Amino acid sequence: MKISIEWFLLDNTTMNVCIFLLASVLSGIPMKWRALLLFSLGGAVYALLATFYLPLLQTVWLKLVAFGLLAIPMHEKGTPILITLACVLISAAMIGGAVLLITLLTGGTIRAEGTVIGTIPLRSSLIGLAVSLMIPRLVRLIIRQQRMKSLHTKILVRLQGTDKEFDALIDSGNLLIEPLSGLPVVLLNDPGIPKDRPIVYQTQGGTGVLYGAHPERVVLNDYRNCSVDCFVASAMQPIRDADAILPELLLPKEWRNKNEKMV
Repeated sequence: MKISIEWFLLDNTTMNVCIFLLASVLSGIPMKWRALLLFSLGGAVYALLATFYLPLLQTVWLKLVAFGLLAIPMHEKGTPILITLACVLISAAMIGGAVLLITLLTGGTIRAEGTVIGTIPLRSSLIGLAVSLMIPRLVRLIIRQQRMKSLHTKILVRLQGTDKEFDALIDSGNLLIEPLSGLPVVLLNDPGIPKDRPIVYQTQGGTGVLYGAHPERVVLNDYRNCSVDCFVASAMQPIRDADAILPELLLPKEWRNKNEKMV
């Protein structure tokens, strides 16, 4: 069976691009396209030499060295190299496994030295590429959903001797401050908040006034029952997908740092 070197390099380069894209999603490390293409092509050249010209490159130790070099474009200061390597390895397993399965299902075979041969190369390549390109998007969607869950917390508000629990959305854009005390303001889906203090707010639509109160206690249940000092006020309009809006600056410092890394 004749194998085109050009198509071999193109297939492997495309596969490596997909692997790096997925690894970038998993690790949260952005990758420059120049480095992405350069190392993807380098990996394809290594595979070509190892398969047809230099069998020595197929030894375990040289493969480990080559695998370590693949993490170079993914490395970012402050990120452990083992995490970067793990992301690349997981990505290679996911995408390589998907393409291998599709190739075998469409009549492909595996040669003794490990080379995958598709009997219907065009169809296998197109389906494999489509699946590979969908995997990073799917993983990004899962990560986004998990992050949205992390942006909610249960809070307990004690006001006038009564405890109420709210599902609060953590909002870094909520910078509303009670002017006299300088305390942040938590907005609640509760029209019964006492109107003890006027709180001026400004939005794109103009300026207005809210009226709020200083609760006896506000506890963040999902943050080791941390108590915070703040004002509460009735929201100007119903809050979607939550019962309250909690300013991010009310979170304990160590948790704010974690949230920033997740963004």
